[in-house]
Amino acid sequence: MRTLKILGLFILVILASTAVAAGEDNFFPPGNETGTLTIYDTLLNNGNFTLIVAALNQTALNATLQADGEYTLFAPSDEATNLFSADIFNFLMRQSDLLRALTNYHIADGAYYAADLEQMEKLKTLLGIDVKINVTDEGIMVDEALITESDINCTNGVIHVINAVLEPPGTPKYTIYQTLNRSGMFGTLVTALDATALNETLNGTGLYTVFAPTERAFAALPEGELDALFNDTTALDEILRYHIIDGFTTRNGLVDAGTMWTLQGGRVVIVETEDGVMVNDARLTTADLLCRDGLIHVIDAVLIPPEEKVVDFSAEPVRGEAPLTVRFSVNGTVENITTCFWNFGNGFLSTQESPIFTYHTAGVYSVSLTVTDAMGLTYTAIKPDYIVAEEVPPEETSIYQTVAADENLTTLAAALQLTGLDEALNGTEIFTLFAPTDDAFAALPEGTLDTLLNDTAALNDVLLYHAADGEYTAADLKEMDALEMLAGENVTIVWDETNETLMIDNALVVRPDVTCSNGVIHVIDAVLQPSHGEET
Repeated sequence: MRTLKILGLFILVILASTAVAAGEDNFFPPGNETGTLTIYDTLLNNGNFTLIVAALNQTALNATLQADGEYTLFAPSDEATNLFSADIFNFLMRQSDLLRALTNYHIADGAYYAADLEQMEKLKTLLGIDVKINVTDEGIMVDEALITESDINCTNGVIHVINAVLEPPGTPKYTIYQTLNRSGMFGTLVTALDATALNETLNGTGLYTVFAPTERAFAALPEGELDALFNDTTALDEILRYHIIDGFTTRNGLVDAGTMWTLQGGRVVIVETEDGVMVNDARLTTADLLCRDGLIHVIDAVLIPPEEKVVDFSAEPVRGEAPLTVRFSVNGTVENITTCFWNFGNGFLSTQESPIFTYHTAGVYSVSLTVTDAMGLTYTAIKPDYIVAEEVPPEETSIYQTVAADENLTTLAAALQLTGLDEALNGTEIFTLFAPTDDAFAALPEGTLDTLLNDTAALNDVLLYHAADGEYTAADLKEMDALEMLAGENVTIVWDETNETLMIDNALVVRPDVTCSNGVIHVIDAVLQPSHGEET
């Protein structure tokens, strides 16, 4: 019976009948007593029955009405079925079981001519349900449809043209709006629909699913809120549209979907719990009330559209001299963020939530952030011309001069002087220097630094293991696995993209790309130790 009710909905909505009075232009020429075609081919060649032909094709009943045997077909013409919703028709064409049941209600096993029908009160269809036969002054009635042309002979039976689509028992008679209005249980909802003209939407041929709050649900709104809504029809319309879904979705379909878009543009979340099916914070108390134009699901609370969520971000700093290192942070009202996608405006991207990024080239950069939340919704924020990395005139400072001027590299500066390497790093040859901080030297085992400072040869070996011929920026090093140092040994290079860390052996680069007139310095947090020579 449930299948019949759903079937009836689509019959009534899709094939909304229009009256075709007997005696109007015939679809078949007179004198058609001896047909030479099957029932299906007769319809196909006629051109006035394209909808029922499409239904027969979709359900494979075309083969039945082309095969040997005898059948009677009550055939509504296109003229009788031309008031339908294209969206609903397309939906039904994808539901072959429902479409087959609908079409079977128009077919009977055996050939029954008008003279036979006049002697009958009912006739069993292939659906297994009888249609009623009644002879009136207008002609022969099949249920509520009038036979306008009868006895179209075919090789495997007979066709009777009818002026309306046959409606099986269980076909709903009222629209969503009419059902709500007639029930007497949804007075506030009906009044609200009238106030916003949505009564017309739910009283037409479109197909909708409505979450209908009860009177008690409206009464549970905070004091004064309902009055405020009726005084603001725009806000009322917004809330009502949040209760309406485009299309036909049953209780089980809602649960399977998990989320549904509403006419308001927002989404409702459907979850089945021990207490029943929840639509956001409302409980579905009665489901699947079938109407001519869709379904009603009764709920015990008014659905309130959530405030629009936005994503935002901040950066510190947003202006400074290049290279400019910026820490980015996510802000805004989006909760349960599962993924982040940053675009720093210069071709570099990151999926970290709070990335740190260095702008090495002076310029003005637009930054964008796209996030996805646990519901799968995406939000994007774009800030044009957000980061300003200013051009700094290059200073004529050598590697040694840069080290000597840095208050955190005093131990290294002293060591370079002791070994005479200060002169090499103060000339015009290009080098890359990995510069341990004072803290890095202080972290050496007790007595090690004093031993090195008293052994110039050993100190020289260690320092040569920190310098390489040529200039290698951090971008270059990220693409390398090793680099030969002046000591003749290679250091190991590891770039961790996930954590965005650059390691030289066991030392972390804490300040990359300190440019100098004769190369580049990368400040590191540990002293590199060559594998040969005395242990340090």
